[in-house]
Amino acid sequence: MSRHPSQQQLQAWLERGAPTRVGKHVDNCERCMATLEELSDLGDSLVAELTDAFAAPIDVEDRTARQVENRLRNEAAFTAFLDLFTVGWSATKTILDIEEDSDE
Repeated sequence: MSRHPSQQQLQAWLERGAPTRVGKHVDNCERCMATLEELSDLGDSLVAELTDAFAAPIDVEDRTARQVENRLRNEAAFTAFLDLFTVGWSATKTILDIEEDSDE
């Protein structure tokens, strides 16, 4: 390119990456690079708003800890529930084995 691209061309290049000749020009032109930086500058207020929007909630650690504790407690209760059935089955199996051995 013999002359500098317009702001509209630079904006289009920022959005689409085309045409490639603008990219080649920008690689070697500090003036156009400065214009691109101005066009792509988000501003302090927008950066602050984005930071707030994407920040983790203040109580994320407490909520996560509570959810993990609840899940572990539920898992322990479920395991104890299954153990109750296992004990009954083991007792039944033991009784039946003893009776079978005594019949012989």
